[in-house]
Amino acid sequence: MPALEMVMPEPTLGVDLLLTLPGVDADAATASALRLLEAAMANGDTCLRLSENLDQAPVANVAAWRASLLASGLVSEGDGDVPLVLDGDGLASRRYWRYEHFLASELQRRAADCTRLPDLVQDSATCDEIRSLFPHSDAALVAGVDWQRLAACVALSHGLAVVTGGPGTGKTTVAGRVIAIAERRAQRRGSALRVVIAAPTGKAAQRLRESLVATGQGLVASGFINDEQLSRLTAGVATLHRLVHGSGLLGADLVVIDEVSMADAAILARMLERVPASTQVLLLGDPQQLASVDAGHVLGEIARCHSDQVDPAVAAWYQQCAPQAEAVQAAEALHPLAAAQVCLRKNWRSAASPAVSALSAAIQHAPEQVMACLADASLAPAAGAHAQGANAAQAVWIERRDCAGPQAAGELCHVMDAWVQSVVTAPDPAEALARLGRQRILCARRSGDLGVAGINRRIEHSLAARGVIAPWDDEHYPGRPLLVTRNDYDLNLFNGDIGIVHGTRGDAACSFPDSDGSLRAVPLHRLNELEPVFAMSIHKSQGSQFDHIEVMTADSDAAELGQLLTRELIYTAVTRAAYSARIWANADVLQRALGRIKSRQTGLGPLLRPGLKQ
Repeated sequence: MPALEMVMPEPTLGVDLLLTLPGVDADAATASALRLLEAAMANGDTCLRLSENLDQAPVANVAAWRASLLASGLVSEGDGDVPLVLDGDGLASRRYWRYEHFLASELQRRAADCTRLPDLVQDSATCDEIRSLFPHSDAALVAGVDWQRLAACVALSHGLAVVTGGPGTGKTTVAGRVIAIAERRAQRRGSALRVVIAAPTGKAAQRLRESLVATGQGLVASGFINDEQLSRLTAGVATLHRLVHGSGLLGADLVVIDEVSMADAAILARMLERVPASTQVLLLGDPQQLASVDAGHVLGEIARCHSDQVDPAVAAWYQQCAPQAEAVQAAEALHPLAAAQVCLRKNWRSAASPAVSALSAAIQHAPEQVMACLADASLAPAAGAHAQGANAAQAVWIERRDCAGPQAAGELCHVMDAWVQSVVTAPDPAEALARLGRQRILCARRSGDLGVAGINRRIEHSLAARGVIAPWDDEHYPGRPLLVTRNDYDLNLFNGDIGIVHGTRGDAACSFPDSDGSLRAVPLHRLNELEPVFAMSIHKSQGSQFDHIEVMTADSDAAELGQLLTRELIYTAVTRAAYSARIWANADVLQRALGRIKSRQTGLGPLLRPGLKQ
């Protein structure tokens, strides 16, 4: 397969243009398929299943529909250079067809590479290091297995490994310790580990770095690595877009990608194409979260290959690295992405944030119990419960409030006013960003009174009316938090980056956190595609974590809102909270949302698992 195009995927199919191309002979059946595919792509699908859309076609059966498409001059079964491909009963743009074929081949090839295992088995030092960093504890076992230790064994032994799990299960803890063990192995070979660490958005990359530094500081304290190693190993955290457009991947020994649920098929394919064949890849993510904004659901398709069984050779090495024998099921001939995948189960944050943990677990595993969970008096604000340990100052609670149009927006802005004022009156950008990062309003939709734009507008109008802020003629003001909504490669800023305005009207700048944790000031006049960010969409919040969140849904789920309000959306919003969360949703709207599961049609699933039901 030739090299993948280093361009962004098409935002729409451009049906009207395709139908007028020279040599095209498109009948009504072809035109209907193209328009259905265009709508499907706008909804995040990468292909259109003809068999599932036959009721909307002017043909009697799939065979007739296929014949019309293949006779149109626009569609082939993979050969030639026409813009669309018909693969079985899946119609896709050629570009996405190529992305998914490449991903299917590359993911399986790398996952099946277990050539490092014999050396690991003979390396007693690595076995000792795994025992040291993953000590045996009954509290760590779920169903008799220490899944974090098993994940480390899989990650170290496979060319590509996938570690999944919900919030607080320790995905980045595993990654940090795997990086440290790999560094020690490199040292014994007389070299230094070249690691590249990335996430889909700037905020997710920043959180990933913070988490890895925190893990690393514990390893420094124990003498496992030193300060210089920690600084070097965590210096290269970037966004996937930076990786794809840079040269950092070329010399990497290990590539770690977090929040893979947010990554679409295009960016992951282009990233993997640039990773050398000998480089190990570790993917981390929660497949229960919302799929990427752009088309595809790569982590979701990978997760469907999951098995609790383990390759016998890896199982034997895991037992060798365990201080006590633990139950782990071995099986021959596993799918490569089953053998290379581990799902973490234990929530290590549940003691610190029992309310949010209980709510997220109910959403994920028992949605019929969510309303009872929200009504539990012991988890309500009035219970006065606080986190345990070092975070004992944090109140831990959950609550649901009814959502009644503009009135709800006004109530929401009132309860968040103290936080909002603390942000815009902070003494400097660093403190403003710190305060901003502790709380957030998350909205299900962008438009309307209850959407991102409406709530941000209401907040700023209220601040201005009370003299808390004095906006300039361009609406900016010192202390204004801004979200970048489009990649700007010249400024090295990316969709999702957040900064704080400071200075005066004539020389205003916006300061953004850099990859090393410092702040970088950019002249405000050079920035485009920005919006205030007291409130943000649930989609854009992925990869972030806040002490407290307010989730604004909608006062009804009529029309298109019914497709928007899903279980994945609510789960993603709630799991952004570390300690407390309030959901603004009428009971009936919330219950219907919890009953909706968003599925995407992709070509990747059948390529990974032929015959797999979509």
